[in-house]
Amino acid sequence: MPSITIEYLGEKHELEVELDDTFEILHLQIHSVIPNLPPEKQFLSLNGKSLIPANVETTTLESQGIKSGSHLVVSDSPPAPAPASRPTEPTKQLNAKPRQRPQFRLPVVAANPANQQNMTRRIESSFVHTRRFEDPALQNRIRALVPLKELEARSKSADASSPPGYDARDRLLLQILHWFKNSFFKWVNQPPCSMCGKDEANNMIPMGGSQPTPEELRWEAFMTEVYSCKSCGSITRFPRYNHPEKLLETRCGRCGEWANCFTALCRALGYEARHVIDWTDHVWTEVYSSSQKRWMHADSCEDKLDAPLMYESGWGKKLSYVLAFSAFEVVDVTKRYTRKWQEVLDRRSLVSEEWLEKKLDLMNQMVMSSLPPMVWDPMIQRKQLEQNELEETLFYDPSASEEKPEEQEGRISGSKEWKDSRGESGKPKPAIEDGTCAVPGRTSAHIPVASYQLADKTNLDAVLAKVKEFNASTTIPEKSKLSPADIEALASLSTTLRTSPPTTKIPSEQLAPVERSISSWPFPNLFPLLDISRISLLNTSAAEFWAGKMGIVAMRFLIFSSAAAAASATPEVASANAMMIMRFFSNALASSASRGSLSKFLVQIVDAALGVITRCSKNAKQSAAICIVNASKCIADSNDGSHAANIASKLLSHFKTMQVPAEDTEVLYCLIVAAGTLAEKFPAAKQAVREVAPSITGNVDSVKKLGIQKLQEAISEFENVTTT
Repeated sequence: MPSITIEYLGEKHELEVELDDTFEILHLQIHSVIPNLPPEKQFLSLNGKSLIPANVETTTLESQGIKSGSHLVVSDSPPAPAPASRPTEPTKQLNAKPRQRPQFRLPVVAANPANQQNMTRRIESSFVHTRRFEDPALQNRIRALVPLKELEARSKSADASSPPGYDARDRLLLQILHWFKNSFFKWVNQPPCSMCGKDEANNMIPMGGSQPTPEELRWEAFMTEVYSCKSCGSITRFPRYNHPEKLLETRCGRCGEWANCFTALCRALGYEARHVIDWTDHVWTEVYSSSQKRWMHADSCEDKLDAPLMYESGWGKKLSYVLAFSAFEVVDVTKRYTRKWQEVLDRRSLVSEEWLEKKLDLMNQMVMSSLPPMVWDPMIQRKQLEQNELEETLFYDPSASEEKPEEQEGRISGSKEWKDSRGESGKPKPAIEDGTCAVPGRTSAHIPVASYQLADKTNLDAVLAKVKEFNASTTIPEKSKLSPADIEALASLSTTLRTSPPTTKIPSEQLAPVERSISSWPFPNLFPLLDISRISLLNTSAAEFWAGKMGIVAMRFLIFSSAAAAASATPEVASANAMMIMRFFSNALASSASRGSLSKFLVQIVDAALGVITRCSKNAKQSAAICIVNASKCIADSNDGSHAANIASKLLSHFKTMQVPAEDTEVLYCLIVAAGTLAEKFPAAKQAVREVAPSITGNVDSVKKLGIQKLQEAISEFENVTTT
């Protein structure tokens, strides 16, 4: 049998081993020959090189270069880790100068015993709390509640739409997150009345806080909110429970309850998870990805995975301390969530950086000493990798932009008033973000239109939240309401549209709930469904789905955009729906997969768009104008000019009736471009335009006087087209 030598404090021991044994067995053998070896001194090296297997339970001795006759040394401490290197191009590697760590100004923080005591108390209580997540009975109960097989099946069907680098466990985590957000847990702005059950916005009047009852304290509700019902006058208590077992029963709350329950759920399903506390009042989860060898941010309230910059960039948070807790460690992970480290440092004024680092090191050493030695090496290696990753964020170039689209959005969870009061609604969206800027960025070659215009921007998380709000209201007939499975399908659709390329295959089951609801929901509640449908048209397979149903869908939308339908709602709702319908048609016309299905409806679409321009709000008018531009290009591309003269004449007749300069210049611009596109392509349309042209001279002259360059260029090109 092969044998190796184990050396400790100059004393050598011969050990017979099987080379296909794992390191877990080797550690046990070492303790058998050195029985008094302290656990903190079991660090191994071979020929001066540290042996840190990724997994002591599966890594064999032979795979780490150990053979018969090898000499292993047991050392007192882990060797210093080699600095992490980043892949670079060979030419850059030869000429590169060593990167210098940016210099940061540490704030001068005088020792404050009260602050240090408060920080210690908060860290220790958060640390202790995470041990509840390791309770086997709790984990068994959680596993019984999670439809794991169903979620695994969904994760397999969504393989193609998953972000690069995700393995099966990462993809499953995405589905768990969607399910938790959309089917398992509920956000509470204000609780429903415990007496009459009324659950409407602003029905409950906040009355302040109250001392928790013994039963509430049993489940770690250290604060209880009290509300008075406007309808019946009764008092309702809303205990803010912290115990995950109780949260499995209530399944509601705000970010504290959500993160508590979701972190416990991740641990129960075998994920390494940490409970993350932001000192500026938010809580979320971090989950370790074994395939990517890094911790990923997971916010169950927002249904967001791996979007750590969302708080600083999207919500506008001024972060200070962000600490991650598990039963095995506590880590200061603030650097993962900021690209403004100096600004964050200036706000970290409770304790000194040195004091905090020593406090966390001491706690981690105490925890590690209680763990079996076989897990130390992997933990130390992973901790060093994480520290390297966090340090790497300090090299961020502030002039660059690395935020993902989902990191630039404001907060989704919570009422608008509550989010606004916390300053977390995000930055106001400019008009172009709404897809309302007609034919953007064009300064020449307006006629004919060179490309279709897309309405491709929206906040899908906010749209989905609005769908769920309407679905839970009494305005939707019970038979027309979306089922929990439908809601989860829409959540999966939203994630795919937000994170995946347009060629990603989307199952028809995810689109079917939208199509069904469009035909059965009341007109005032339609606009979020319309928004989802028009964004889905940017995806190739979704466009094919809509193409197969375009005839009936187009008729519905044309009816919905009519004056009679609009009269059934408030002007604001009518404009919102009309805007979404126009954007749907714009994107459908821009998609080669669905364009042909609309050819027989082009005259009606243009008529509907002109109606929207006549009666609706500015954004709806602009969306209708873009739709008209796309319709004119579609007609020109089809070589079917049977309706071109009629449509061109209508466009100019409408232009003649518009008030200049009071009308929106984007609408004027689109009407001129669309009419010119048809006149350029079809002789009959050119003749019709020439006949109408004299009657629009007054408006043309007024438009020229506005001094808007792209509008003047469009008018000039229109005149060239119609006079040559």
